[in-house]
Amino acid sequence: MVDIFKDLFKSNIFLYGLILKSIFVIAFFPEIHGNWFLPFYDNFLSSSDSFDPWTSFYLNSGDVNAFPYGPVMFLIILPLVSLGTFLDSLFSIVFLTGFLFKINLLLADIFLLCLLIFKFENFKDSFLKLYWLSPIVVFITYWHGQLDIIPIAIFFLSAVLISDNKYYSGSFVLALSVIAKHSMLIGIPFILIYVWYKTSNPNLLFNTITIFLISILLIEGPLLLSSLGFEKIVLSNREIEKIFWLSIPLTLSEIKIYILPLTYLILLFFYWKLRRINFELLNAVLAFSFAIVIILTPAPASWFIWLIPFFSIYFGLEKNRSYLYGYLLSMVFLVLNTYTTSGSGLIFFDQNFLKKFLDIIEPNNHIKSLLYTVQVGLILIIIYYIFREGISRSNSYILSKKPIVVGISGDIRKYNTMFIDLIDDLFGKNKTIEINAENYKFQNLVKSSNNYAKTHQTVFESLNMINDLRKLINREIIDNRYLFSKIRNKLVNRDYEIIFINSPNNLVNKNLFSLQDFSFNFGNKSTPGNEKICLRSKQNIGISFFEEKKDSQNLTNISISFDNPIFIQHISRILIGVCGLQVETNIFEDGSASLTIFGELLPEDTLFAIKSLIPNFDEFIPNFERFYGGSKGILQMIFLIEFNEVLVNKKTN
Repeated sequence: MVDIFKDLFKSNIFLYGLILKSIFVIAFFPEIHGNWFLPFYDNFLSSSDSFDPWTSFYLNSGDVNAFPYGPVMFLIILPLVSLGTFLDSLFSIVFLTGFLFKINLLLADIFLLCLLIFKFENFKDSFLKLYWLSPIVVFITYWHGQLDIIPIAIFFLSAVLISDNKYYSGSFVLALSVIAKHSMLIGIPFILIYVWYKTSNPNLLFNTITIFLISILLIEGPLLLSSLGFEKIVLSNREIEKIFWLSIPLTLSEIKIYILPLTYLILLFFYWKLRRINFELLNAVLAFSFAIVIILTPAPASWFIWLIPFFSIYFGLEKNRSYLYGYLLSMVFLVLNTYTTSGSGLIFFDQNFLKKFLDIIEPNNHIKSLLYTVQVGLILIIIYYIFREGISRSNSYILSKKPIVVGISGDIRKYNTMFIDLIDDLFGKNKTIEINAENYKFQNLVKSSNNYAKTHQTVFESLNMINDLRKLINREIIDNRYLFSKIRNKLVNRDYEIIFINSPNNLVNKNLFSLQDFSFNFGNKSTPGNEKICLRSKQNIGISFFEEKKDSQNLTNISISFDNPIFIQHISRILIGVCGLQVETNIFEDGSASLTIFGELLPEDTLFAIKSLIPNFDEFIPNFERFYGGSKGILQMIFLIEFNEVLVNKKTN
């Protein structure tokens, strides 16, 4: 993050935006700062008899709308405000308190920009244009003077930490965002579902929720139980009633159907049914959840800043001109809210100079309503595109709809089992299912030596297995009792993503082969101590030779043949440059190629190489500690490359 911050000063776009925002911080004074926020802090700093700023302010007849934020927000802003108050009293001026108060907002703004670049480093220029220069951010934060950029920055930090598998620290930061502003509760269920589907670990999810709840109770609990001012200013804030603003009354009854909670629950249910969620899809759903709150309530202007980080991600990742909707939304927002919200005045000048001018050309309510309608319509259009593209680009969503089928065959069973265990370790055992041809053998039904009877039996076994495979692909219940007993829980939950077909007929049975996305064949021994492995897929990619040294698990001696060598040059460069392995490349007349790989491959080298080959692999790998070194690591690498290629093909078809 420090390096990202330093690099920002090399960008002219960042410097232009920083100069613009610095002018607002230095020269303009938002009206709500003088009416609400600064009096709240001034009351606390001038009162030495209370450690509860909310109760102290409330008992001194302060405005109950002054500071509807939690203790985290208060403590974040307090140091610079205290310094400004001290310096103002020291030099007998009234400038530095407000100036340093606004510095908090500028720092949060820069921090959120750094977070976006940290998570999507290839889109730095896009975020500088779309987020850093966003007119909505400038208006809400520096002209209108609202503080919501701080809690949304903390909330986004928690999402980034959790997406990087830092679940416990992310849970704690998530609690801090809620304590800063209770509206961040909107996104909590979606993040917890994201954790569950990413890890499928009930203990980890329980610990994550526990840390979240304990953090809130320890930090905010005393205020919830004993603070009169906190109850009146924060818990009874006028914004809470807006949840129930839109409703459908039932005939002859005082009971109503509340539209916002109903819509939120429907979105939550749909999100749960997705089963697999990557970070981009999480962003899409979070944007949707915040948007429906804004659309279905009389939302203040400050709430719109919740959407900007998520909109920036979408516009930054998209290669079309959808960002034009964002610019149009910014224009409509600025025109409308210039008349409907408080603004700023120049320091040491008439605070109402702009308001007096705007009063002369103020549009009527019909025009304001029309502008608000256009604003809502544009948000709906953007949310639609974000959600649609988030789903269409999500590998996780594709896996949730249809599992990938991988064939395993050959007469060396120990390698069949070994290979399946390698992939189980990566994806988790609840994400894979194995169909073994041994489960379809008829026991003692055909003892005749008649070749016709044996052939008929083999065909019947294959047909049963193919029928069960088709049912599993469609996530239906199968008839084989023995197999069903082994995978009952996976069938009930329907959360498996890979189906292994362990059968000697994978490459010879056309019906069976047609259902596979790719397959491995562990063949006959070639030389003493060496086992031959062949892989076949619809892309004609294969592994032809394998040798495992017994004295070290990290030693590699493996030869891989590719009938269609699409990635061979890229793989070779990574293995040589990143892993330090010796690689011999052979190209044959029929268009096939092979890699012979020697050397020592550590587990961390396997992980780093896969990150280089498949940048988004962490969408479906919950545990980075289950990568192997040596030849096993090479097999994991080749599997994931082919796995990713199949996903790419499924998305484009």
